[in-house]
Amino acid sequence: MTVRVDVYWNVKQGCFSIRHKGVVIAHASTVLIRDPEYVVQKAGRARVLASGQKEVHAFVRGHLEACQGEETYAARSRGFYCLWTGMDNRYRKFANQTGRDVTYNPLKVDTFMVQTRDGSGGFTLEPIAKGELALLRKGTIMGRKGKPVVIDFDPCQMPEGFR
Repeated sequence: MTVRVDVYWNVKQGCFSIRHKGVVIAHASTVLIRDPEYVVQKAGRARVLASGQKEVHAFVRGHLEACQGEETYAARSRGFYCLWTGMDNRYRKFANQTGRDVTYNPLKVDTFMVQTRDGSGGFTLEPIAKGELALLRKGTIMGRKGKPVVIDFDPCQMPEGFR
């Protein structure tokens, strides 16, 4: 059984917060979401643009497959112990090698964008609303270290060596 959650980057704690039915149930460094929807709440974005202050208004919504982190007291009191499984490294490796980076900047666009390679070796940005699987993790290389990284990928394209 998987649980439908909203996952967003928690700036103050430097990790992803996992929310179920409005209650934060975990803080994690890595999260795997099945059937992700990339949600931007328009009214929240408008408040961010008007006030200049950060606010949670964009998140990835989907079914929690796995995560690496710690559940909150609210999660333990609701019996969510079974969710905190180890991340399958095959998914992580495949996503990092073949997935597409998903970005969001409320000052520039009103939707999540995905980077795709164009024919000339560069990248183009296209809107994205849904996907097959999303890997959300903390960046580990220079320029992205400690920042959120969201990778959208299709597990059906995994070769036998990854399965």
